Amino acid sequence: MRFSIRDLLLLTLIVGLVTGWALDRWRLAKQRADQDHRVRRLVEAQLARAAELENRLVQQIQAYQQANAEFKEVVDNVKYAAENEELVKHGYLDTLRGLRLGRPTSRMPQLTTEPAESDH
Repeated sequence: MRFSIRDLLLLTLIVGLVTGWALDRWRLAKQRADQDHRVRRLVEAQLARAAELENRLVQQIQAYQQANAEFKEVVDNVKYAAENEELVKHGYLDTLRGLRLGRPTSRMPQLTTEPAESDH
């Protein structure tokens, strides 16, 4: 069997095209694997950052809740002190002397904002 130059050139062209196509596919596969690796690293970094932010947020919420509880306690103490002052103004000093320190009890009379009636 004899091959002409035309047959050899055609074979060279076919081998070149197949080789070029195979190299291109290999390059694209490598490029995609590199991109997948970079995306995976970025996702892991973002997940770590999200976990860090979540932890900081939880700490801030806990600090807020603690500050809020302390604030409520201060407000309750101020209200209690104001109620005690109102009791003194209205002549309930004996009732105050009988109470223990702390929060008001159910034995305390309900205070009104009306002034005490005077004997005129």
